[in-house]
Amino acid sequence: MPPAPMEAEHTNHSCLLPLTPPLFADTPASLLEDFEQTRATFVNAVNSVVSNIPVEHASFENTVAPLALADASLIIGCQQTRLLEAASGNESIRTAARKVYLETLKIYEWFHGRRDVFDRVSVVYETTNDANLDEEAKRMTEKWYRAFLNEGCQLNDVERKTLQEINEDIRSNRSAFRKVLVEAQDCILLSRDQPSGLSNGVLDSLEQVTDGAQGTPMFRLGLKSSMVKTALAQIQDGNVRKAIFEASEKSVAEALPFFMAVLRARHRRAVLLGNKSWAERLLSEGMMKTPEAVQSFLTELQDKLAPLAAIELDNLKDLKERYLASSGKQDEYSKGFYIWDTPYFHEQHLKQSYQLDSHMLSEYFPVEPVLENMLAIFTEMFSISFEEVNETTARALTDNPRTLVWHPDVKLFLVWETNTQNQKTFIGYLYVDLFARTGKYSTCANFSLHPGFTDATGNPHPPATALLTNFPSPSPNKPTLLQHLNVIQMFHELGHAMHDLLSRTRHAALHGHGVPRDFIELPSHMLENWCSVPDQLASISVHYSYLSPEYAALWKHENGAESLPPRELPHHLTRQLAASQRADIALASLRQIVFAQFDMFIHGGGVHDEEEVKRWWREERERIGLVFVQEKGREPADLGHGFATTVHFIEGSAGSYYSHVLSQVYAADLFDSAFKLDPRCRETGDRYRRILLQPGGSRDPMEMLRTFLGREPSQEAFLRRIGLAM
Repeated sequence: MPPAPMEAEHTNHSCLLPLTPPLFADTPASLLEDFEQTRATFVNAVNSVVSNIPVEHASFENTVAPLALADASLIIGCQQTRLLEAASGNESIRTAARKVYLETLKIYEWFHGRRDVFDRVSVVYETTNDANLDEEAKRMTEKWYRAFLNEGCQLNDVERKTLQEINEDIRSNRSAFRKVLVEAQDCILLSRDQPSGLSNGVLDSLEQVTDGAQGTPMFRLGLKSSMVKTALAQIQDGNVRKAIFEASEKSVAEALPFFMAVLRARHRRAVLLGNKSWAERLLSEGMMKTPEAVQSFLTELQDKLAPLAAIELDNLKDLKERYLASSGKQDEYSKGFYIWDTPYFHEQHLKQSYQLDSHMLSEYFPVEPVLENMLAIFTEMFSISFEEVNETTARALTDNPRTLVWHPDVKLFLVWETNTQNQKTFIGYLYVDLFARTGKYSTCANFSLHPGFTDATGNPHPPATALLTNFPSPSPNKPTLLQHLNVIQMFHELGHAMHDLLSRTRHAALHGHGVPRDFIELPSHMLENWCSVPDQLASISVHYSYLSPEYAALWKHENGAESLPPRELPHHLTRQLAASQRADIALASLRQIVFAQFDMFIHGGGVHDEEEVKRWWREERERIGLVFVQEKGREPADLGHGFATTVHFIEGSAGSYYSHVLSQVYAADLFDSAFKLDPRCRETGDRYRRILLQPGGSRDPMEMLRTFLGREPSQEAFLRRIGLAM
């Protein structure tokens, strides 16, 4: 539990502020004890409303508002345990956190299954237009009304019992699926010569082991997504890339049964509630409204992209043929172009057409200075600042500074806002957990920890949010160096963090990410645009040799140079790197459409067995994405289950993966309309923050877009970027 408020001196300001940061002194027992206390408080609040408020007298003020306030503590507990499950270095804490998270879901099921509460919320919902409520109160009421319907308050007792059994089925299988992915240590062993092409920094991060059978020294390459992407982009030998890709597609095999069980249970649940599919219910709350509208959007965009993607693919095929001819590595099957070839020959395309060398470029993106420079962009755009908590500040915040974070790798920043009189106001907490470790969530993600809301005293409760990445830890000789793709990925997740930190709502359930699912990705895709602007790229970069005298000496030694390279990425390279974002963009967009169409296939129709799902993943990925997934004539008996090696189709993007594509389209429109001429314009940043970030889920997202743009959003900017519209 958080400590009592205390005076914590902000070292850069003269003011003293009472700060109560989240603490991580948890034990398995304390997690369960805190949960029981939170549950009891919430149950008492629910029972109090039912006991004291007759149905006919229910109003927003006496029913929805007090329950929403009680819900805030439940949200905090739920979000913090999700983080601990994903990132704690202690397996017993991860296990306890998983148990608490599942129990929290049961509380929500119990709450939204209470017909006596539903009766009162229904009265408020039916009178919202007559009660003179503001937009946030109306949307809070509507959100809960839909939640009660989704938990079957309209069903009879037998049907509700069935629904409860289905809910338990979904919960347990989702949890088991997530546990497999978090704790997976799948790897592929490579001989010393097989990783040829991998940068020294990546090689240094690989564990060196001995093959037990032969006693041969080997590299252990983990099959986490960030490492697989890097390996496929750098390793020269196509057979090695193929082996890594196929091993990745067949990794975490224990997760597949849980994946399929969740899909079956979701369909049963949808049918019981009167929907044709899981996606039909989900989409009714979003911007696109129906699976048919999503299908139409994706198919229309796919048809526009396909001709250009075919040209891009022909170019990559030509690059491969020329490479094979010059290297003398041709054989019967080598001339085919496969999915494991795309990342490598995309990199070769960048080198040849844009004179870009990913190894050299990565030297300009050491992860920690890049993070600092990204935060500087937000400082300028949004009039905010980030203070990394040092030992002095940590001791002012708590008697035990180690409890401020869940792992020693984690950095904590206090986030402040500056008004026009240069006065500072505390906003919230940003946590950054950069490096891979055993038991940690396997991909890059943002985790909301505490929502912002107005507490019982009328004061703001500050938000807390966490950036988790899985980059290799620094080697003894070099810092962790990022590929440009990793830079974009980190900026994307920080976009979620900014949405969390800059949202301002009275109710926790509407804060930040409490928006329709097809709007959640928009703020993140918006910020990716800054990675395609030359002067912004330069400002993010710093060559690692400038970070210490030791790094400078090492770089000179490795490169046989007497002087250091430029401190920032040179202008001609930033221009080329920005221009390169159009390289093979239609193929990359089709890949996203593949995932979105797959999501609609598994969530937007009937029940499919495992073989049908695998067949779609194999055949439609080739048809839509245009690239072979297997060697013709050498198809393995089991082509794998790459769809079950990621959380996307089971967790947040389930039924709404299309939102990634939709957000890219709308983000291009927003950026080109408002930020293109001056990406750091404070006035534009303030307007963007006020209209699109600050409301959270308290306003209709399409209405917010229209307000900001002054018109309906359009595909034109996105298509123009890739040469398909003027």
